[in-house]
Amino acid sequence: MKKNFRKKSTPQNISGILNSLLVSRKIKKRIDDCKAMDLWDSVVGEKIASRTEPFALRDGVLKVYVSDHGWLQELQFLKEEIKDKLNEALGKDSIENLYFKLGTVKEKEKEAVEPSLSEQLKKVTLTKKEKEEISALVDKVENKEIKEAIKKVLTKEAKRKKITSG
Repeated sequence: MKKNFRKKSTPQNISGILNSLLVSRKIKKRIDDCKAMDLWDSVVGEKIASRTEPFALRDGVLKVYVSDHGWLQELQFLKEEIKDKLNEALGKDSIENLYFKLGTVKEKEKEAVEPSLSEQLKKVTLTKKEKEEISALVDKVENKEIKEAIKKVLTKEAKRKKITSG
């Protein structure tokens, strides 16, 4: 007669079994990655979310498509703040860096979105008087390239003031 020498095991919690299965098959990391991408819109807010779309998370780097150059530049300045907010929402520091790339962003069902500052500046026109004032300021500059650069800066600043004051 053969004796059964199997150990008697104590019952385990199903969540513990599932968790260890997910970890051993590296599925848990993928689920955590998806969670970070799902949180993107709520963390960055409607304005940024409508212009961006996360598309990959590998080795702690979240890759995000951005709709245009203006937003790409603005997001570079907000990178650390966004990364910190994402990690806070996840409850751990799994996002080490953000990589922004120009790409196609799917249209999301959101309310009307405010255009980027660069888009707003393109729509603003200066009056003849404002243009003359800028020209008068740069007339004394002798170097043609520097004169044009200063004129561009002053024109953008005048347009920016119109946007923010009106």
